[in-house]
Amino acid sequence: SDLGLIYRQRDGYYYPLNNQAAAISSLLKMEAEHLNIKTACNIDIIKIVKENGLFKIITDGYVYEAEAVILATGSKADEKTGSDGSGYKIALDMGCSVKRPLPALVQLKSDNKFCKIMAGVRSTGTVKIYIDGEEISRDTGEIQYTDYGISGIPVFQVSRFAVRGVFEKKKVTAAIDMISDIEYDDIASDIEMRIKREPQKTIEQFFAGIVNKKLVSAAAKSINADINMSVGEAGKEMCFLIVKQLKNFIFNITGYKGFENAQVCQGGIELSQINPDTMESLNTKGLYFAGEIVDVDGKCGGYNLQWAFSSGHLAGLMSSRSKNIERR
Repeated sequence: SDLGLIYRQRDGYYYPLNNQAAAISSLLKMEAEHLNIKTACNIDIIKIVKENGLFKIITDGYVYEAEAVILATGSKADEKTGSDGSGYKIALDMGCSVKRPLPALVQLKSDNKFCKIMAGVRSTGTVKIYIDGEEISRDTGEIQYTDYGISGIPVFQVSRFAVRGVFEKKKVTAAIDMISDIEYDDIASDIEMRIKREPQKTIEQFFAGIVNKKLVSAAAKSINADINMSVGEAGKEMCFLIVKQLKNFIFNITGYKGFENAQVCQGGIELSQINPDTMESLNTKGLYFAGEIVDVDGKCGGYNLQWAFSSGHLAGLMSSRSKNIERR
């Protein structure tokens, strides 16, 4: 607000009044220029070394010297934005420990043979992630079914656990309740009455008012049921089995999309090496960290941005106790 940004609130979130995210960066850049803060863009940092109490930031054209450095290079997620993972190498060269970066908030791959049948469907449901048989995480919302597996915000929310599990070669499964708005007992009693009233309808027609026909087809095929069979012929037990499949459709998770598809990364600078009150390295005085290069990742909804803002603000305040010196 002090810089001239007028904002509005919606559902607990804050937005610029003009709905342009670029307004934030523009105002910050203008303020930096007003304060005579120098910026140098589009340069490659080759390495950073500390000699005689000063950091030397060696680039492809200049050597900068400073009493303090904030390493805020991002992760490897969405490399086209500039986060190419180079910050990890800089940190490793400076003696930091880095937890293996992996994609987070990302699509999951499955070898389920019915994926192609369901591809293209968007439907509200609940996804649960199991690691070696134990439920680790769950989320509800619009799930997207694809020819390679599952996607959508609920899948993104639980993906970090699935990705880590697959990477560690554990058994990872996703169980999706495709009709999470209604309990099994409620729908079962309704189905029993409808079978008596509408025995001539095919399985596909019978479930059409409950869930997308592609999902019905996949659920039916998974128990070897013919969707063109009438429910009168199929009987209530087969219909109940289809409902159970719709309530608990299993995807064996075999992989995940890469960094180029991930919204953020998990992993990064080990938290045990950082003073949480200052964001300063416990091993190298004057070295600070901020944002996604640190082993912190959150759900969708602005949490990762909030971490970037909060850690950057703290690192900026604490590191400004030292005076940066720039030299040719």
